[in-house]
Amino acid sequence: MKYYLKILLLSIIYVNFCYSNSLNNFANNDIPLRFENELVTDLNDDDIYKSNKQKLVKMALSALFPGLGHFYAGNKNIGAIYSMIEIAGWMGRDRYLSRSKISSDKYKEYATQNWSLARWFKDYFSPDGKTEADTQDIIYWFTHKNGEEVPFRTPWGDFSHDIHYYDYNGDITSTKASTAESDYLEICETTKQDGYVCKATLDEIEGKIGPVAYDHHFFEGIGKYNLYFAGWNDKGYMGTVSGDIAYTDYKKHYENVLRANHKYNNNTANDFLAVLLINRAVSIVDVILRKNNKNVSVHTTSNYDIDNRYRINSVNLSFTIN
Repeated sequence: MKYYLKILLLSIIYVNFCYSNSLNNFANNDIPLRFENELVTDLNDDDIYKSNKQKLVKMALSALFPGLGHFYAGNKNIGAIYSMIEIAGWMGRDRYLSRSKISSDKYKEYATQNWSLARWFKDYFSPDGKTEADTQDIIYWFTHKNGEEVPFRTPWGDFSHDIHYYDYNGDITSTKASTAESDYLEICETTKQDGYVCKATLDEIEGKIGPVAYDHHFFEGIGKYNLYFAGWNDKGYMGTVSGDIAYTDYKKHYENVLRANHKYNNNTANDFLAVLLINRAVSIVDVILRKNNKNVSVHTTSNYDIDNRYRINSVNLSFTIN
């Protein structure tokens, strides 16, 4: 999609040069862009009023729907191109918005089925990898900071991210709330002296906590951050993606397939919106500049500083409709 956006931007630049009659050098590095109408000398006030009214109508029609202003002015072929781009753009955007909704439902359903807060409590301080080497790699990540050995990194002190959930009293809390440490010790029936290793069973933990608040931070956090690898319902292992990332098979599928597909659909829908906005803007400018009236001709100049191609001090735009 980015390729088509580049083509469209190059087309806009091409249109500018097509309407340009001179290329001059300015010592002050300014770039004045002037779009002026050259009227014949025998036009009366009524002709000028009628001409301006027609231009405003063409602009309004093009703003309403690209191509309508060209149809009004008699440029049906050009108008058809702008209109087809508009229709195709909305169709493409609608298609990818629909795909985005489907892909969003898929990754959210996968997360709720394969990530468990109770398992996160159970396994956080006692990670279990596919092999003993995997387990040691995960433990190493949580017990070393800047190359030096540190105590096992606690989720309520060392991380800026958290997950909100309901406690057994029905109140919402989070994994880094002021009471997070004491809540964890109570839920897991453990102590600091025991290294925070959870002694409660999954059933006992589930009986002490309520449901997770499935918000944006939850769905993003469990896929991006090592902090939540322990909650996935399969065994973890250590992978390397722009640094050490504690992955599981489920987590990798969730983040690199399901959420990646959703991001692609969402970004493509936004690309179509950008094309629609650019098409509308170009249509409005083009319908004003296009020579389609026997009494009025359009003359434009685009002036650049040839000696300094890599720096623009200012851009001056003058738009006069007579």
